Parts: sequence; structure tokens; C-alpha cells
Amino acid sequence: MYSTIIKKTINCHVKLIGTYVFWLIGTSFYLLIGTSVFAQQNTTASGGNATGAGGSVSYSIGQIDYITETGAGGNANQGVQQPALPCPSVTAGNVIACPGVPVNLVGTPGGGLFSISNPYLGPNTSYTYTYIDISIGCTVTSSPATVTNSVMTPANITSIVPTSTTATVTWTATPGATIYYLWYRPVSGGPWTTPTTAGTSLFLTGLIPNTIYECKIRNNNAACNQFGVFGPVQNFTTLNAPCATATTFITAFTTTNTTALLKWNGLANVAQYSVWYKKSSDASWFTLMFGGATTQFLLTGLTPNTMYDVRIRNRCNGDPTFSPFGPTYTFGTPLRPQEWDSENLSYIKVFPNPTHDQVTLEMESNFSGKTTIKLLDITGRLIKQIQTKTIIGLNQISIGMKELAAGTYTLQLIHNEQQLFTTKVTRLD
Repeated sequence: MYSTIIKKTINCHVKLIGTYVFWLIGTSFYLLIGTSVFAQQNTTASGGNATGAGGSVSYSIGQIDYITETGAGGNANQGVQQPALPCPSVTAGNVIACPGVPVNLVGTPGGGLFSISNPYLGPNTSYTYTYIDISIGCTVTSSPATVTNSVMTPANITSIVPTSTTATVTWTATPGATIYYLWYRPVSGGPWTTPTTAGTSLFLTGLIPNTIYECKIRNNNAACNQFGVFGPVQNFTTLNAPCATATTFITAFTTTNTTALLKWNGLANVAQYSVWYKKSSDASWFTLMFGGATTQFLLTGLTPNTMYDVRIRNRCNGDPTFSPFGPTYTFGTPLRPQEWDSENLSYIKVFPNPTHDQVTLEMESNFSGKTTIKLLDITGRLIKQIQTKTIIGLNQISIGMKELAAGTYTLQLIHNEQQLFTTKVTRLD
């Protein structure tokens, strides 16, 4: 005797009691007498009818297949099979654990198994994630992922590149760090400035020129609020600020009756120097341009026995504008050689001119005897007079001017009531 089996659901259970078989499907069961029933999973792409000696049954895609056997030794096997579905893509994610805090591992799709406990509390390790879907006969394991405990090792500053008012500070990245705190200040003291960044460099602005700074850096894992210790303190010095104030001349100028050798202080980062000069009595200036490496220039073509004004300014690299002018200096050229009394003098020179405190009159004399030197102001009033004895040959006479007011004076050399030489000298502040 054969029985007809009608399947009610995908979940099925088979129980054999003696020669009776109870097939429980969901909340229904069927009694088969003299018949054995087997259920298994296979695959099929379409539905159909299963027909055997005991009858037939319709099936559709996704149902459990079955096999019936008759008690008389004959059998009729029919199968209903599930469709083939692809296994999902399974991934596991790297995670960072805060010290002492369990971390939840990450795997997709959900519902799978991890190769370590989840949540996890332990040292750095790797793990895999396995997903199982019995409905399609699928078991997939991910590639390994990592669990990293956040340990804030110090960040080390690797380079500092300063200018006069800025500095670029660079450091090494540290694992787990999400933010860096840079502290800096002048080594002379004061409060720390503490900018932050998620990167590995900072551009500092508003620094003081020609100043030594100290800086240090620490890191932080923001998710754990875990600070690292400071790395080593590093010092750097900002450059001079050549464009903030103008350069100045080095005096006194070396002059002849038609030339003047000008020298000035060389400054860092200068692209150009601009020298302006003119006769003191003129309104218009002559201008000369020099590269940043030049620190002196010989003016030529000057007029003898004439006062000149000169000033200088500079321009920084990368800056189109010039600094303000430094102070204006005045100097005088002496008389032409033929304008002194060449019968009595073979050579004469007054230096330095201009001066802050004194000038020296140097002459090769063809006579000996009493010599008078006079200083007259611009009105012709006698301000100072020196009497000395000269010898045949080289003579040097110092004339102190420190007590005189700043300005231009006339120097006269007189011997036996005869004026042998005259020139202009300038006293600076």
C-alpha cells in the first residue's frame, strides 16, 4: 500500500516508529504505512511534478526534495530541488582598541562567527570572520583583519625650516594618532602657543625675527582620549628681518677729489640694494642698483671740493617692495691736487670724512716750521684753531671734533701766514 506525500513547508523532520513513519511538517504531520521517506537538499532551477507508485505531488523552486521507497521492494524516486544561490562577499574590518576597553569586531554580512572573542580585550592580534548560510549550503571565511591596541609612542620632530617671521615644522606620523599638538615659544620664556593638526607638519607665522624658539610635540588618539608623552624639545632660530629696517652705511667713506668708496652692512635674504646719491645742493638723486651679495661700491666722476648726500635701502627675496631708507650721510670731496701749494706740499689727505669725533690731516711737507689749522663754520666764524710744528717729510695732525655740533666745517692749513690748503669736513651725530 502506498501513500501520497504532500509537502507543506521547507522545514521538514522525519521520524520512523516501527513500520510507521510520521512526517512532521510545520504543525502538520502525515502517517505513512510501509513506506520509508528521505529528505535531502539539492539544487534545481524550476518546479514540476514528482510522480511515484504512491501518487504524485507538485513542487516549486526552493522546496526540499524527497525520495520514497515501497515496502514491496520496488521504489519510486522523485526529487524537488532548491535553486543555486551565490555565496555573499564576506569581509572583516581592521579596528583600533583603546587600552583597557573591549572593542567590537567588524564583519559583514552580519550573523557570522569571529575567530577570537567579540567584544575583544587583549593584545594586538589578527582575526578572521566566517559566515554560514545553511539554506544555500554556503560557508565563507574572510581575509585576516587586525586588532591594534592604541599605544601613543612619542612623535619626533624631523625638520624645522625658519624664515625671519615663519617656520615650517615637520614630524613623523605615529600609529593610532588622530591629532598632534605642537607647542612652541621663545626660549626666553612666556606662554606656549599650541596649534593642532591631523597632519604631520605645521606652518608657524607671526614669529619674532632673530629669535631662538623651542618647540615640542605630543600626539593623541581622539577616540580613546589618549595622550602620548612629548617628544624631544627642538630649538630653532628665526632669520634677521632685512626688510623690516633698512641697511646702513659703514663710515667713514674713503674719498679722493673725484671718488668715494661706499660700504654698507650686508643682511640676510636681501635680493637688491638701492643706493641714492646727489650733491648736497641739488634736489635730484642719482640711483644705483646692486645684487644682494654686493656690500660696497666706488662712486666716480664726483666734483672736487663738493659736499654729497648718500642713502641706501634694500629689498628682500620674493618681496616687490623696498624697505625704508636708512639715515642720510654727507661727505665732501677734497680740492684738486693742483689747488694746493705744490711748492710746499707734495701730498695731502684728510680722513675720515665725514667723522663722528676727529679727522686726521696727513701731508708730505717740503718745509718745517710753525703750522696753523683752522676750523670755520658755514658763516666763516672761527670755531677751532690748532698750532703745531711740522717737519720736512710725512706729518699727521689729529683734529678733535667730538665737542662740535653736527654739521659741515671748512678746514684751512696755514703756514707763515700763507694758506696752503682748504677743504670741507663733516661732523656726524
